Amino acid sequence: MQFSRRQFLVATSASAVAVGSPNLLRAAAPPPRSLATAATPTAAKKMRPTVIGTSLERGMFKNLALSLISLQSATGYAYPGILDENGYPKSTPAANVFGEIQFASNLTPATPMLLKWTGTGSITLGRGAPGFSITSGSNFLSGGTDFNLNVVGTNVRVVFNFRTSVPSSVSFSFVAGGKFSNLSNVVLCRLSDEASIDKATTPEEMFDDNYVDVYRTLNPGIFRPMGWTNPNSGNVSQSRYIAPWRTAINLIDQRWAPGAWVGTTTGTDAYNCAAQKDATSTYVDGEMIQLQFGTANISRNVTVNSGGRGQVPILTGSGGALNVGQITANSLATLTYDALLGAFLWQPDGQTPCLPYELQIAFANRVNADYWCNFPSYMDDASVVSITKLVRDKLNSNLNGYFEYGNEVWNYGFPVTSWADAKGAALGFPSDNNRRHYGWYALRTRQIMGQVTSTWAPRQIAQLKRAMAFQAFGPASATSSFRMQGADLDGSTYPNYAGKGFANYKAAPNRPIDFCDVLSYATYYSGAQCTNFDANYLNLGASAIAGLLSAADDYATAVPSKMASALAFLDNDIRAGKTSKGAAGDQTLLALSSGANGGGIYPIWEAVAKTFNKPIVCYEGGHESWYPSTGACSSLGISVAYGGPTGKIANLLEAYKRSDAFAVLVRDQVSQFMAQPHSQAAAWLIVSGPNQWSLSTGDTYATKYKSWTAICALD
Repeated sequence: MQFSRRQFLVATSASAVAVGSPNLLRAAAPPPRSLATAATPTAAKKMRPTVIGTSLERGMFKNLALSLISLQSATGYAYPGILDENGYPKSTPAANVFGEIQFASNLTPATPMLLKWTGTGSITLGRGAPGFSITSGSNFLSGGTDFNLNVVGTNVRVVFNFRTSVPSSVSFSFVAGGKFSNLSNVVLCRLSDEASIDKATTPEEMFDDNYVDVYRTLNPGIFRPMGWTNPNSGNVSQSRYIAPWRTAINLIDQRWAPGAWVGTTTGTDAYNCAAQKDATSTYVDGEMIQLQFGTANISRNVTVNSGGRGQVPILTGSGGALNVGQITANSLATLTYDALLGAFLWQPDGQTPCLPYELQIAFANRVNADYWCNFPSYMDDASVVSITKLVRDKLNSNLNGYFEYGNEVWNYGFPVTSWADAKGAALGFPSDNNRRHYGWYALRTRQIMGQVTSTWAPRQIAQLKRAMAFQAFGPASATSSFRMQGADLDGSTYPNYAGKGFANYKAAPNRPIDFCDVLSYATYYSGAQCTNFDANYLNLGASAIAGLLSAADDYATAVPSKMASALAFLDNDIRAGKTSKGAAGDQTLLALSSGANGGGIYPIWEAVAKTFNKPIVCYEGGHESWYPSTGACSSLGISVAYGGPTGKIANLLEAYKRSDAFAVLVRDQVSQFMAQPHSQAAAWLIVSGPNQWSLSTGDTYATKYKSWTAICALD
């Protein structure tokens, strides 16, 4: 039995999970069905059956400083205490506060660059040799420019070029010992973009035009920027703590909110800290505290008392007990209060990245695609309403709004699923058939979609698309009963559920499924032998992939006939392959159509869709065959020459993905899915390459695979 990719994939920009659970009773009422639009009219859009998902990428913004990532400082330094609401130092740092800015591949040494800011500061861009060439602003420089660009002063403006070559990234530092006063609006950009950055007044204008054009070429029907929200592992619980889109420098990195910062704890295991500026008299669901732990925990029984409001347990973000020493001395952390569990949920460092929703909506507007909004798993009720209002009011009037709670709240590769299990257990749900996390997902989906529905007016109800998502390879009967229909959402059966004041949602017209418009799952596929992860290669064993090894050897000969034979083998392996032991692949195109999960993924969920009369819109999907690592090859007892990014299997895959046969494969998969009566839109998740999900050989501007051509050609 192969593992699903989603048991192993961890989002590239994600951190650990945290929580904000609902505790408000929502009125049981059928969804209103009469709304009218209040948005600005725009040109009519030709709908296309493709959902494009994406992750945070380098070069998204004209102002490259907004792509600052990995912000940190010296171990033990509580630097968040000197940062303002926008991520800038308010006073002199005791140690460098530094991160990294990555550059897209379309930047050249001939491109004049600009670094400027308002106020007083001291910033260093570090790249090493051959350094920088200065055109203007040398009066703001400190020291030479052969390695770093050390810039100091008030209302700085420096024009420069990268000497010889453009680095893939530079380090960015707020310099220790430097003077900082009223620092704001740090801009690092192409000189040619300065005027447009200065004039920008809308979120639409902040994106790099070349970046937008790449996505316009794809012409997606729906844009789902799940990776911009990070619901799998994120700890965003209140929208007020998301970075301000106009003024913050840390739009795509961890965030430290001054209103949540309390300083350093005292005590060990039974920790004490001040109340944060935004604290209420009692702990409330979704409350966030950011702090430095003065000491490590020496037991698993850990509590915190903030502002004398009482000691409450500290659990991991997945709802379990901390390990001894998991909290280290002088470490920075974020705590999020979970009222249902009666505990703070811990995770190291700051609030996880979440691109402001204004920017997400703006990008959908720019590429003229419907917008798919993912709510973080811990998001509180007030934030659901405020974000829904943003979508309602800011999304172009010709576009639809899709809404989804979390992402893959079934996948134990993400801590949110274990947390959902803990929530379901607290409500008394049984553990069989995934009922604990199915039950929690059902409850929170019903609550959120009720809020979304009542908030959507006066926009047209036909433009509201509420999604019920589930595992493609999951159990159909249990998914239907406990996830879609909310069979356990009944206070008369579960006293803990009733005790929390939750309404009963197991009967029509108030079930979770009654407040959803589309069903959604992911259509990932890979070969029977050329599979997707090391774990699956190891599970198959060397003897089961003998055909793949032979094909890789044939391709390596550079003999045209053998190379053609190798490519044909790979094409068939992904379409309808078997292992060399004769077992049919369970993630091939044939398996999705007729073999997997006891009858084929498409037919199984088509039957469910027919039952509820709901269309199916995939939330993710795409080809994901990948090469084994050299370590996996060693474990398999085969030559390491087959593994790694330059190995024989990788070379065969690379050639196949550049071939016309791959484009035909991608189109055929979409056609097979769309042949089902209730199928409405296929999907592809873009994760910047090189990786098994990428549509290109590298970043957004790199050479495209034939899958790109296939997606662009869909209509």
